[in-house]
Amino acid sequence: MTFANRLPSRKFAFFRNTGNAFTDFTCGESIARAKSFGFVVEDSEIFEFTTATAGWENTLLAGVQALKASGTDMLMGCTWLDDGIALQKAIVAERLNLIANIILIAPTTGRWLVEFPRDENGNSDGDYVLAPSQWHHTQNFTDYSSIGPTPAFWNEFKNATGSDPDYLLASCTTAGIILERAVSRVTWGNYTTLDNSSLQCSCDVDLDEKIRLMVRDFEEETMYGRVRFDKFNQNVGHEAAVIQAQRGRIRLPCCPRIRQNPVSSSLFPHGKSDWRVRPTARIRTSLRCSAELLDQGLGLEFHAWVKVSGPSGCNIYHTILSDTPLYSTRLYYSIQTSLLHYSKLQQPY
Repeated sequence: MTFANRLPSRKFAFFRNTGNAFTDFTCGESIARAKSFGFVVEDSEIFEFTTATAGWENTLLAGVQALKASGTDMLMGCTWLDDGIALQKAIVAERLNLIANIILIAPTTGRWLVEFPRDENGNSDGDYVLAPSQWHHTQNFTDYSSIGPTPAFWNEFKNATGSDPDYLLASCTTAGIILERAVSRVTWGNYTTLDNSSLQCSCDVDLDEKIRLMVRDFEEETMYGRVRFDKFNQNVGHEAAVIQAQRGRIRLPCCPRIRQNPVSSSLFPHGKSDWRVRPTARIRTSLRCSAELLDQGLGLEFHAWVKVSGPSGCNIYHTILSDTPLYSTRLYYSIQTSLLHYSKLQQPY
């Protein structure tokens, strides 16, 4: 028996932002997945819009009104930030009764509780909305880098900025974590296939290439979750979680599936993280956050260059630039320490 057969209704509606590549693709995949679970998705209840067109808010409102008339009580908003908030406001304005309300992106941000404040009884019109998220600060992942586990990462950022880190900040910081761990493993010789007692600049595989290979084969739990790259350099180490706002708090309502490496699960998995590392032949790794995130002052734009040159002695240099000194400084000195240790090993006795 499918999950859909256990519900009083099997009709599912979708609000699809076709002007955003992420929301449009996610919606298409989610519609297909919903049908595979036995839900009924009618073409007339897939409400398409784009925020680039004037009056898109009216499309959302009209769609909610149509659902109220049809009796469909499950929906998914394939939305970004402003449109996700607008959809929930339309649902509230029409008092649409739903047994399942899933909205992308917006409920995972701090703006959600600002737009839907609590009343004197502690209730909010933004409560009980489900939202898939690549990462959330309420998760608890271990981390062996200088950053530390998820709670430590959240606590330090919260104390320094007064706000919660979001998944974009976390993914960008993880870029630095991966580089730190890769450099450390190569230069300190604490990885089974790389022993710096025999590592020389003149060998066929130099330090640049060893670090590149280490990033390629990286598989480790970080404060962002388990990171593992496939042949397309995509992080396939963990799946999306599902969060829900409940009386002023964000909770993870879905229990993890029991696997070798447990991950948060959801009814409609929305694919793996689309954050990518694309190392080139000489480990010129460039990982950027969006301009919008940087404008908010929350981003970590992380560039790193590691180079080995010279016939002997290994002249090592690296530069790390960041918009979040709180974390980049620590990563910088951790990488610097590893490279300094390696450099000393290469000096003649």
